[in-house]
Amino acid sequence: MFFVRNSIPSIIKVIPYLATLYYLEIIYFLYKSFMIEDKFFSIIIILLSTIFLSGHLIFLAEKNRTSRIMHLLIIDCHLSYSIFFFIKIIIEKINFDVSLEMLLIFRVVMSALEIFQLYFLTSPKVRKKYQYSKYF
Repeated sequence: MFFVRNSIPSIIKVIPYLATLYYLEIIYFLYKSFMIEDKFFSIIIILLSTIFLSGHLIFLAEKNRTSRIMHLLIIDCHLSYSIFFFIKIIIEKINFDVSLEMLLIFRVVMSALEIFQLYFLTSPKVRKKYQYSKYF
C-alpha cells in the first residue's frame, strides 16, 4: 500500500481515462434501445448522455470538485447496477452467448475499477487536489 499511497498524483491522472469506459455502456444502451419502438427518443437520450459524459470527463481531468462528486454518484449508480446484473445472471442461470459473456466480464472488470476509484476519490489527500471551477 505504500506505493499506492505515494502515487496519488498519477492515479488522479488515470481516473478520467478509466471513466471513458462508460462510453461502452452508452454503446450497449444504444444497442438495447433500438429494440424500443420510438428510436428518435432513444437517439436523443444517447446523444445527451454522450455530451454529458464528454463534459464530465473534461471537468474531471481539470480536477473540478463538482465533477469528482458527480463521478462518485455515477460510480455508485453503475456499481449497484452491475452487481444487480451479475446476481441476476447467476440466479436466472441464463444460457451464455458470446455477447453476454463479454458484457459480464466487462462489468466485473468495471466494478473492480470502480471500487478502486471509490477508494481514492474519497481519500482526504485526493479531495484536497480537486478545486471548485469558475464554470460551476
